[in-house]
Amino acid sequence: MRLLTILMLCPFASMHSQSINGGIISKSIVYANYYHQILYNPSLTSSAKQKNISLFNENRYLIKELQSNGLTFLLPLKTNNYWSFGFCQKGNIHFGRYYIVISLAKKLQENLSVASSFNYTIQKQGEDYNSINHFDGNISLSYKVGNLSLATSIHNIYSFFQDDLFVYPAIYFATGYKMNNYLKYFVEFDKFGFNGLIISGGISVSPNDKITINLGSSGKNNIISIGVGGNYRSYEFEIDCSYHIMLGLTPSLCFAKNF
Repeated sequence: MRLLTILMLCPFASMHSQSINGGIISKSIVYANYYHQILYNPSLTSSAKQKNISLFNENRYLIKELQSNGLTFLLPLKTNNYWSFGFCQKGNIHFGRYYIVISLAKKLQENLSVASSFNYTIQKQGEDYNSINHFDGNISLSYKVGNLSLATSIHNIYSFFQDDLFVYPAIYFATGYKMNNYLKYFVEFDKFGFNGLIISGGISVSPNDKITINLGSSGKNNIISIGVGGNYRSYEFEIDCSYHIMLGLTPSLCFAKNF
């Protein structure tokens, strides 16, 4: 019964980050690790100076059937182009989703970047039913002026769903403001189809250049989250835990290497 309730409230389509290195529940993500940028707003990868590979695990509501695992790879080029590739598996082999993402970001100016991504999804529906295949395209944009950062992404701009099923476009907009070297604020607005507007917010505190502490909340989903990120030489890690008032805890971990 608990699993059925979760599937009704949180469908597999809502595969977003919790608070990791962004302080908010985000799909635009003004400030986040490359794993989530590649999946949700690849225009932000234009800040990368090195190649990056990231591994991610999320155990949503501590239920094995909702566990997610992912892998992304980022390749900056000398022409101000940034290729990225991602793979994410959510659920189990009999009932779950597999995502493949290919993105290309372009830095138009030092403070302005755009990107386009192509996503292919395979949805498993159990041994007795055929899988559903879904292809869609997204665009994203990021802009920075002074201490203010803006980012937006539009998902399902063009979408092909097996059996002519229609997928509504989703629009995400986020803004972040850097108060100083230690403190950043974030706000995000999400809109999917005819659903109501979701507003999320958070703060990110960096006591030094090695550690970041994040705290976020989403009123629509009654979620609060806390995360800690750090780096050592070419390695980065992020540990996060969010709490849904009805469904419980969701811990997650991201590990990355720059080279």
